[in-house]
Amino acid sequence: MLAGHSRGAAVALSAEPDSVQGLMLLAPAGLSEVRASIEMLRATLPWLVRRNSAGARRLLEYMSGPAHTAEDDVVEWMTLVSRSCRTTGAPGPLPDHTLLRWKGRQVLVAVGEHNVFFPVSKLRVSCRSKLGREPVVIPGAGHLVVDEEPVLVTELVTSLL
Repeated sequence: MLAGHSRGAAVALSAEPDSVQGLMLLAPAGLSEVRASIEMLRATLPWLVRRNSAGARRLLEYMSGPAHTAEDDVVEWMTLVSRSCRTTGAPGPLPDHTLLRWKGRQVLVAVGEHNVFFPVSKLRVSCRSKLGREPVVIPGAGHLVVDEEPVLVTELVTSLL
């Protein structure tokens, strides 16, 4: 069993399918491009430039579904990330030959209804064409599905076992 969230999902998609019994992709990068919007830049730039908890909280609130708020420990972690790392943009779509290897295999894709980086409409198209799967849409969640809906994510992961 292999699971990955966001960039981790793109890494998981790069694995050799024959060595994996089930693949869980949560709000996955690697299936579609991220197009920066003005709102995305307004939330991301202060986090990158100021590297403080206010910027981290603003970015996390942007990434979260409307009914979810960022927990203080997640804000602290994101602040640490901004101070310790130099992040890049999300990876673009992986090559077709990498994605098509997973078609017909035990793959589950889940995405938050309000994902600002990988919207349901974009993921649905690539999931169908490249993986032969329909994504599971998590109502009310944003990009941070693992933090926003941990019980549901656990149920989805265990459904692959």
